Amino acid sequence: MGVDGPHPYGQWGVCLLNELLSDTLTWMSANHGEFEVLFHPNTGEMIGDHDSQQRAMWIKQQVPLDLDFLRWLQCQWFGCEDN
Repeated sequence: MGVDGPHPYGQWGVCLLNELLSDTLTWMSANHGEFEVLFHPNTGEMIGDHDSQQRAMWIKQQVPLDLDFLRWLQCQWFGCEDN
């Protein structure tokens, strides 16, 4: 695990179906241990997806992300509106 993208230190990720989100949030809230956990959708609007004031949610403590890193990425899906 190494620094990657907007994240300030090593991390890993998983993708899950929307219908699993509630159970996953409940489980992660109880079992995150020493780790901060970021949940965000993948709408294609990279900045909004990673910004906790828009669509992202943290368990434990919020970690500052380098959202400027995401500015060079184009929207990943038709209809996204990142500026």
